[in-house]
Amino acid sequence: MKRKLYLFGVLLPLLFFLVPCHAFNLGGGGSSRYSYSRFEGNEGSSSFWSLNNRFYLNYSSSVTPLIRSAAGVSYSRIDQRGGVYRSILHPYLSFVVDNYLFRSSFSFDYSNRQRSDTPQVESYYWNLRSSSNWQWKVAPEVTFQYSGTRQFDSGSPRSIDSASHSFMVGLAKNMKDMGIRYSYRHNFGFDYLHRSEQESIDHSANLNLRRSFWHGKASLGGTANYGYHTSISRVKAGGTVREVYRAEEGYYGVDDTPEESSLNHDGRLIDGDYTTVVVTAQDDMNIGLGLALLQEVDTLYVYTESGYVYDPHNPNETVTWAIYWSNDPGEPKDWVLLTSSASFVFNELEHRFELSFPSQRAQHFKVVFYPGPAAVFFGITEIEAAGTREAEHEEESSSSTQNYGGSLNLTLRPHEDWSTSFHASYRRTESSTGPYSYSYSLGGHVGWTPSRYFLMGLSASSSTSYSSGAETSRSDSVSFSWRSNPLETLSTSLTASYGRSFKGSKETSRTGSASFNAVAIIWEGVDLNGRLNFSRSENLEQGGVVYSYGSGITCGLALFPRLHWTWSMNYEHSEGTWSYFASSTTTYNPSSRLYGRITLRYDTSYEGGYSFSHDYSVGCFIGRKIQLNLSARFEEGGERCTSSSVNLYWRIGRRASFRCGYSYASSDVGENHAFQSSFSITF
Repeated sequence: MKRKLYLFGVLLPLLFFLVPCHAFNLGGGGSSRYSYSRFEGNEGSSSFWSLNNRFYLNYSSSVTPLIRSAAGVSYSRIDQRGGVYRSILHPYLSFVVDNYLFRSSFSFDYSNRQRSDTPQVESYYWNLRSSSNWQWKVAPEVTFQYSGTRQFDSGSPRSIDSASHSFMVGLAKNMKDMGIRYSYRHNFGFDYLHRSEQESIDHSANLNLRRSFWHGKASLGGTANYGYHTSISRVKAGGTVREVYRAEEGYYGVDDTPEESSLNHDGRLIDGDYTTVVVTAQDDMNIGLGLALLQEVDTLYVYTESGYVYDPHNPNETVTWAIYWSNDPGEPKDWVLLTSSASFVFNELEHRFELSFPSQRAQHFKVVFYPGPAAVFFGITEIEAAGTREAEHEEESSSSTQNYGGSLNLTLRPHEDWSTSFHASYRRTESSTGPYSYSYSLGGHVGWTPSRYFLMGLSASSSTSYSSGAETSRSDSVSFSWRSNPLETLSTSLTASYGRSFKGSKETSRTGSASFNAVAIIWEGVDLNGRLNFSRSENLEQGGVVYSYGSGITCGLALFPRLHWTWSMNYEHSEGTWSYFASSTTTYNPSSRLYGRITLRYDTSYEGGYSFSHDYSVGCFIGRKIQLNLSARFEEGGERCTSSSVNLYWRIGRRASFRCGYSYASSDVGENHAFQSSFSITF
């Protein structure tokens, strides 16, 4: 880590200084901010402080007019009460090459984040991008990009450990009335903690068409889009798997002393042929196999001829299997009894006895057949050994989504006073998991402008959407707008709209609204702005209608060139509830170095509560580089609150500045004192 920081902090800037430069620039700066607050309340007191320091250094150069480079480093640290701190170290490096063939850039960023309560986190980011810059009109534009990230912490064990890579290629071609674009992106994500991988592949294609005709009075445009997204997730997990082990030898023979016996070798018992009978089961028949390696075995499969079915009707027809194991390489072998009567089932589908017993690690296993007095003898074709072993496996899941759609836009202007437009769009999304959805919309607009003082428009639209497993949803709307300027000092506008919503063939809701606005200049220095609005909403599924309306007025008055007064009032009413708000602001600027402002505000509602506040602020310049601001606020209502503050700003020359301030706040809960100061410098 220290070596990496040394490269960024020493070698790279030294390299830039040594390389001959066409032009260069070196700059930096720093800032420090300290804040302190103390709260004293009915339940006790508390205090808090913090110190924030930040420093940065940037260097840029042009080796030639076509080759540019930059490097820099920044460091910030915040210290707080109780030994809490956090810091960020961020060096970076970049190169840009720009010529008549291509424009390429490379950047590398590193960040080191430290906190007092967590391990430090290191992050790397690199990005390489290149795009064509040629002037050949017949050639398409080509873009290439490769980027990657790496992030991990210093904890043991780690809580963050991941990486990602992204690769992109894009092609674009623009012609007179048509544009074609295609991009391919391949992303990889690695989570080393959870041993998982995320991979995604995206294809995107776009076609744009636009054509004007009829001397520019009509235009037709359209788009077509297609996208295909594939997502693959891989997780490596430990677990157990069932496995039939590979055998190298097969044994059989009749022996009434199975603890020490020498059996006949016959590879047909392990050749995978489950139809050819090798031996016939009879009293004291020994059948076994030798595995290639020592294995943990808990099941033996003894395959029978296809016509045999084990279905005893009385105890005399039952059979018994004894299990023996051995690790002796030669003959005869010493066999160890594992069980004299193994539990088993007969699998009629596979035509085999499945003998289960406690897991035993060995290389040689055999079974001894003991039939009942009335048991039926049968032919044996194969013997296998199986067990459970620990194994790492990879779970993979994938999904894909494709979407396609398009739009059409038609605009007509048959006369200077009339304009019409029509638009239509369609989009469909399909998933490999089954669900799909689609949506389409239609709309049109007609506008009439008989003069520059009057404008009227009418619009209508309809949109439909569907998702598999749900009903089709549709919404229709129509709107009307009117705007006029009968006088140069008066402007009015009116808008109205009506809409309906459907689910399937059933109508679910209806909405309507209207709004009127007027702006008037009564005389020079006196402005008046008013509004009225009304809406109605009806829910046809649950029943009920909601009406709401409101109004507002704002008046601005310039009493003198340096004295301004603004008053506003708003009233809103909806379904038995209402609220009222009024405010008044007076601003006085006796000179360019002194100003003052007073604001009064009153709020009330149907619930009976109210609040009344008045704010006062004064600002002045002491000389050309020192500014002083004072403010106070008093609030009455449910809770009485007061606050005041004083702030000083001092610009020290062209490169430095100093700020400090004090604030006080009081309420029924307690009092709060706060102080802050900051200093910054650049070069």
